[in-house]
Amino acid sequence: MSRSMIPTLPHNVITRLESRIAASEMAGWLNLSVTLEDDTLIYHLGFDEAHIGNPVIRAIHGGVVSTFLETAS
Repeated sequence: MSRSMIPTLPHNVITRLESRIAASEMAGWLNLSVTLEDDTLIYHLGFDEAHIGNPVIRAIHGGVVSTFLETAS
């Protein structure tokens, strides 16, 4: 995809996303955050022990992963 086909993000995109994240209890529990780097939105899932689904192999619970992906999309 050429650079000219990528839409320009509104100037207040981070402020709007941060306010939506702050309003969501699920996003707060996920420790979700978003940054803007080189005109690209980067979503972060902060680690929390409660996110571990299988303590034996220390794997993140699939529900945490799917909720993070759904929220970011």
